[in-house]
Order: sequence, then structure tokens, then C-alpha cells
Amino acid sequence: MISAVMDRPNDRYLASSEVSSFGERVLADIDASINLIRDFDLDKGVKLSREAAMAAQRVSLQVTEFEQSVNIAKDGPWGRRLAKYKQQIAQAVELRMSTADRELSEALPTKPISILGKKGGKGVAKLSAPPDEALVRRATAILVFIEHLRPCATQSGYGSTRAKTLEKLNNRLDQYIEDVLYAARTGEGGDPALAQQYLDIAAGFIAHTRDDKTAEIVRRRAAAAIAA
Repeated sequence: MISAVMDRPNDRYLASSEVSSFGERVLADIDASINLIRDFDLDKGVKLSREAAMAAQRVSLQVTEFEQSVNIAKDGPWGRRLAKYKQQIAQAVELRMSTADRELSEALPTKPISILGKKGGKGVAKLSAPPDEALVRRATAILVFIEHLRPCATQSGYGSTRAKTLEKLNNRLDQYIEDVLYAARTGEGGDPALAQQYLDIAAGFIAHTRDDKTAEIVRRRAAAAIAA
């Protein structure tokens, strides 16, 4: 509205005018959103992680509208802050995404294929203890966060990182699911009852990294393996 009335004013003028509070409120909200993304606790579950992803979406819209409404100078009072925030949110989001593979591996534990297995290798599914609910909750939370970044990731500069993260997560899930299906079908490598539990969890995870259709396919394959 201000832009329409003033014919896209520059940020130097607006920042020193009587309507400067409008821009300051938007910038303060962006700053708060970045802090939420940086600090949200995975232990608190999907509600907070979804809120963090929604905050990232909101920042993307706010930055776009700000740049369309105001003639932003790179060295202007708002231009400098906006550039800093764009960099900070990309860094915050990418840092959170970088933890996803570790969270997934802890929720779906594996063991070395042999004593000669290379350190850091994914190994095969470890089916000797029930799933840890706290670890599953953490993994689900980060996957939900990544899932809900889809509408804003490309525009905000972290679309490539998100795509690579999802590719890595899906490769891990695919291998894990095949391992556990084998155990469920043959009884080799672990308790079939535990295999069923872990397959259900993996299906839930893949609903976030791919889609519900893929998750349903995993569940059907799990049911068939258990019945075999």
C-alpha cells in the first residue's frame, strides 16, 4: 500500500520517514523467524519443526514483497539488513538440514556388515532392540521441517542443498528398507516382530522425504513379507 501511494520509494527515504515503523516491523519479524529456525528443538516434535518451516516460507514472501515494494539500495539502511538476513536464513536452514542424516541413522540403527567393515559405513539394519521413541520423534521432526521447505527452498537459495539432502536420505531409507524386508521375510538378521516395527517407522519417514504413495507401497511390502 505504501509503495503504491509513494511510487516505490527508496529505503533511505522510508527508513527516515514517519512510516519507517512498517519496514522495521517486517525486518524484526524476519529476524525472529531466523532465530526460530536456528534454535527450534527437535525433541519437541513436529509441531515446532513445522512452525519453523512455515517461518522460512514467511520470510521468503516477506523478502520478495519488501524488494518489490521498496527500491532497495545495497548500501541503504534496510538494504544492508535485508542482504544480511537473506544470507543468515540460508545458513540457518542448511545447518538444520545437515543434521538430518545423523538423526535418521540414530532412529534407524545399523551395524557393520563385518568386523572388516569400513568405519562410517552404513552397514545393515540392526534389529536387536525396539525403536527408541525419542530418536524417532527427533528424526520425524527434522524430516517434517525439510518437507515443508519445498515451497520456498529454490527462491530462498537453498533448493539445491535441500534436493541433495533428500537424495541422501532416500538412499539411506531405500537400503534400510530392503535390509529389513529381507529380515522380516526370512527371519535372518533380526527379530521379524522388530522388523515390522522398524518398517512402519521407515514408511512414516519416507512419506516426508518422498510422498504418501511411496510410504503405502512400503507398508504393503512389509505386510507381504511378514505374511510370507
